[in-house]
Amino acid sequence: MKVIQKITSKLPIYIFFIFKILYIYTYNSFITMFLQAQVRDCIYHYTHMCKKIHKVTACRRLHKKAKIKFHTISLEGK
Repeated sequence: MKVIQKITSKLPIYIFFIFKILYIYTYNSFITMFLQAQVRDCIYHYTHMCKKIHKVTACRRLHKKAKIKFHTISLEGK
């Protein structure tokens, strides 16, 4: 009986610590999920921009080559 009285007298403290641990765990898991999503979006944005830059530079190279070919053909034709 004395053991039950000791436990019940300290029960609010135990409940407080249990809720505190649950709060910290859920907060940390939420933060990690949020950061993972943010990192994923950042990586997606980076790869998307790299693809755009690659397309633009490849397009410029093709246009430059086409202009060079066009000029060489036009010079040879004259």
